[in-house]
Amino acid sequence: MPLSPTAKKLIATRFARSITQGALAVDFALYLSALGWSGADIGLLFSLTGLVSTVGAIFAGPISDRFGRRSLLIGYDAYLIAAGLAAAISKDSVVIVLAAVAGGFGRGANGAAGPFGPVEQAWLAREVEVPQRSYAYSINSAAGFYGMAVGAMLASTPYFFAKYFPGADSYRPLFALVALSALSVILILLTTKDEATPKSGRAEASQTQQSSELTLQERKSLWIIAGMNLLNATAIGIAGPLVNYWFFKKFGVGPELLGPFQAVSFTITALASQANSKFASKVGLVESVVYSRALGLVMLLILPIMPTFQLAAVVYMLRSLFNRGTIGNRNAVIANMVRPEHAGRAFSYASASAQFPMALGPLLSGPMIDAGWFATPFYIAGVLQVAYVGLYKKAFTPPKQLPLEPKSAPLEVLDPEDPAD
Repeated sequence: MPLSPTAKKLIATRFARSITQGALAVDFALYLSALGWSGADIGLLFSLTGLVSTVGAIFAGPISDRFGRRSLLIGYDAYLIAAGLAAAISKDSVVIVLAAVAGGFGRGANGAAGPFGPVEQAWLAREVEVPQRSYAYSINSAAGFYGMAVGAMLASTPYFFAKYFPGADSYRPLFALVALSALSVILILLTTKDEATPKSGRAEASQTQQSSELTLQERKSLWIIAGMNLLNATAIGIAGPLVNYWFFKKFGVGPELLGPFQAVSFTITALASQANSKFASKVGLVESVVYSRALGLVMLLILPIMPTFQLAAVVYMLRSLFNRGTIGNRNAVIANMVRPEHAGRAFSYASASAQFPMALGPLLSGPMIDAGWFATPFYIAGVLQVAYVGLYKKAFTPPKQLPLEPKSAPLEVLDPEDPAD
């Protein structure tokens, strides 16, 4: 399925941005630990970063619906350049906190633009027709994971830099990479055009048909999106952001092993993301998410009882394949629940409802890991994931008996079903 030039460029920016995210997803918590930070301190910073991202996501999507997407994303990446350079130059705690909060360091957002993630997702929704959305979002997600894989390989470089830069300083060159990555994203975005007219897959709608008001069904859809993401993200927040710190504390492995391991994990997840688009076309978009997440739940529950790093790494990679490989399909679900002119608002609801509980999770898991409670975060997350998997199909399958009025109804989900660590 051919994508528009702008859609391809948006996917390219996701790849470029995800490289440094992959490196810092592995190394940022280890860097803070090398500076003498405790697990509780690291968890607090990760939580603060997530809370700032939550607040930004609440406003970013609706603002972009009215005023456009490109300038917001260029502004964000310009800010990333400053944050990366500041962290590369100084290891002062205040500088690190400010840079991390601005740049979302260590959270591994798969190439998303931090609090402006809803903006680029909504822009992509405007650039692809409805039948293409599962494919487009799956490719977009895969591009992010491929970039994360490249970054994870770069995460092993502090092991080699240690010969020239002692201790925690061996991690600091990675922050310069943040600035270079953000600069490349800006250069790509400058060649794009943010179209005001959405491509919906239907006949071109007149301006009068594109009401600025949400329909009742769209409002219900937004609440469903927020509720399900809140449940899912609470689990992810507890078990996800500090997983490399968990491997470091439980098995004593450093970046020289965690980098290549995560690179393989991200690559497998990228391949799964691409495959999930085809899987969804056979079993239905909702079913593809439910089946995959159920298998991921099994992996989540057995991960903490693995006795060696090698076994735990294999289980973690399988969990990533089944869980994160569905991100593209889940984003397509969200895009299809409202009209294109409200996509920014939908993705803001989705992002904010996910970012807030994910921000709080490290506050719990950091002290647990320091205390040696290595299984507890995963079992708490497992209980929440059981509820999420059990409710997903019911929540996102629309009532078939209700006909939709063409003037006010949200875009229908793809037949036979609908289509977002």
